[in-house]
Amino acid sequence: MDEDPPPLPLAARPPPRKPRSKLRKTMDDVPLEPDITKLQQRLREEGGDEGAIARVPIVFENGVSKNALKLRRRKTSGGKSINFDQGYMNFVGRRQVKKENEMGGYYENEWWCRLCPREDRKPYVAFKNLQPHLCSKHFGLPGRGKVSGVSP
Repeated sequence: MDEDPPPLPLAARPPPRKPRSKLRKTMDDVPLEPDITKLQQRLREEGGDEGAIARVPIVFENGVSKNALKLRRRKTSGGKSINFDQGYMNFVGRRQVKKENEMGGYYENEWWCRLCPREDRKPYVAFKNLQPHLCSKHFGLPGRGKVSGVSP
């Protein structure tokens, strides 16, 4: 007769895995601030990059909205490409980091939010992951979904 083996003692079991969040939850969500000057003042108090804060009135010239953060494609001679000087890319920093693997060295882009304080900046692998972070953590807009988030 086959018997089940006795259960492993607690010390031999692997620790339970914590569920991973898709978004970084290091900051609380902020309320929507429709006034651009008050928004800039709050971003300065939080320790954001002054160059990025100066771009806030340019990006939100028609009011604080999720639509203003969108990237729009422009046509070039080789087809379509993204204009990286518009939308949320005004608030994104980039650097190339040299990495090593068994095949040799290669360069990889790291992206970060320029509105976060310098000591709290965390690298992102893809720049598109920063749009939900900017919406919810800095501008008070919904981070995901198709809600327009237009200010009153």
